[in-house]
Amino acid sequence: MSVGPEDALEAVVAAAHARDAQLSKAERRRRGVVHTPPAVARFVAREVDSALRGLGLRGLGDERVALIDPACGPGIFLAACLAEAGEGAPGAALGLDVDARALGAAEALLGPSFGRRGWPLSLRHGDTLSGPPPPLEGRVPVVIGNPPWAGRSANRDAAYTEGLLDDFRRDAEGAPLGRELHAARAHLGREEVELPEEARALAQLRFERPGIWGQICPHRIANLRAELGAELGAGDDARAAGTCREILELDEGQAGTRAALVGALARLGQRERAESELSQLVGPPSAAPPVVQEARKQLADALWRRDRTEEAGAIYRALLEEPMSDDDRRQIAVRLLGLEMGGAGEAALRGLLVPRRDAQSDAATAMHFVARLSRVREDGLAPYLEARQLQFRQRFDLALPLIERARERGLPSPLLETEARRMEAMIRFGADDLDGSAAVWRAILADPASDTGERAEAEDWLQRVVWARAR
Repeated sequence: MSVGPEDALEAVVAAAHARDAQLSKAERRRRGVVHTPPAVARFVAREVDSALRGLGLRGLGDERVALIDPACGPGIFLAACLAEAGEGAPGAALGLDVDARALGAAEALLGPSFGRRGWPLSLRHGDTLSGPPPPLEGRVPVVIGNPPWAGRSANRDAAYTEGLLDDFRRDAEGAPLGRELHAARAHLGREEVELPEEARALAQLRFERPGIWGQICPHRIANLRAELGAELGAGDDARAAGTCREILELDEGQAGTRAALVGALARLGQRERAESELSQLVGPPSAAPPVVQEARKQLADALWRRDRTEEAGAIYRALLEEPMSDDDRRQIAVRLLGLEMGGAGEAALRGLLVPRRDAQSDAATAMHFVARLSRVREDGLAPYLEARQLQFRQRFDLALPLIERARERGLPSPLLETEARRMEAMIRFGADDLDGSAAVWRAILADPASDTGERAEAEDWLQRVVWARAR
């Protein structure tokens, strides 16, 4: 039985095709059996992950999130969420369907991979529209599934449709949802909450909308974006640049695609063309700051790869002066640290962080560069980076002694020290050291230097430890 997220997604697609073969066209239409192409499912999952991060959550893998597919079938959207998510796990992942056979397939195909990643999969047989609402336990509900892509709806009974929509606009007691909004505002004691600059930048990214052609041709753009992802993953920047242009011809407002084009052109050595595309992102009108920052980081990475260290360093330093998430700031700070080291240390970090596009980049190669770094640095940076590689591959047993060593030796910045402590808490959880994980999360809660987000995350993980003990 396959357990990896990519294998699970492929198996779900095969099960969907097998299910189609068992049903006549009339039966599929009567029961509303429509299977979404995997490229579209992954596109939707990526967009949801981005939207959640824009709201200050940690994407699809945030404990505060409850994923719900109200008509999951064999589970293609749930599988796509698992494949696209980063670290962590949602508080709940619920799939509902009226087809018991489809749910059985989902359980068999998704159970192993969800279990390995620590995702709490729950499948329920029944009609979503007529059954009771799923228990959310205070989590953020994220409904994901196959939307009506057609230009016109087949539900021509406006009164019936409006009646269903009215139900969704009310809470469990039948009161309008606006009541909760007003109650929340009263609790805060004011009508508005001022956001820090980095949050405003993420909000701009979250609420950007595609152009009209992006809305009319979602399948075409989704398929092209899937091709683009494969080309970038294979290091084929020439083809990736061509695919970016195809997407931008359909919808020139795809800022993320233009940022990818900046990176591809820069890596191909076409700096003037890369900077021309970057200037379109800068505007006016300007794309969301996180998108512009990503494009500039890719340009700096390409310059570093070509030994243009002073120019790369200038871009990295300028980026660090701007509001951004801690994750992005940490990535840039480590790059700048490598530049400032020079010599063998710089070569090792450059090989790890901005590998050559014509060379294979895999776990063994990453470990090689970490080993080279460990020979020139006595602090905890090398074991920290090695622990991250192993954590990403769910080898928590191997990652735990490394992150302990990294914290004992000390990290070169407070930002990395904070992240190393957070990593240790999650790695201990993954290694089934629930007591140790809880102890680290409690230390984060008790630390006066922890901010509101860090304390909220610690509380969420402590609840997860309670749930894991009760299993």
